[in-house]
Amino acid sequence: MQIIENWSDVEGEVKDLLPNASDPDFAVATVKVNAAASVGSFANLVSKNVGNEIAVRVPVAVVQRLGLTPGNRVRVRVRQAGVDKYFSHPEAIEKVS
Repeated sequence: MQIIENWSDVEGEVKDLLPNASDPDFAVATVKVNAAASVGSFANLVSKNVGNEIAVRVPVAVVQRLGLTPGNRVRVRVRQAGVDKYFSHPEAIEKVS
């Protein structure tokens, strides 16, 4: 799968939050996607996942700073980096509840 430059602004709920065994600098947040909006002229590759869950890699420092836990509602800018591989933008994530 060839990945193009992409970003999506996602609103959703953190369903699970686990350490990332392959990269300890990131946690893996399972997020149920309630909405996925386009960001500027970037492709929106997450819109097809509205209503589903995606595993988003979030820097551990951001998880700690925000106090993210399962059950939190979030707004997060996400890019798809491969098949079922998503990363958050470290400066564009916030809890909404």
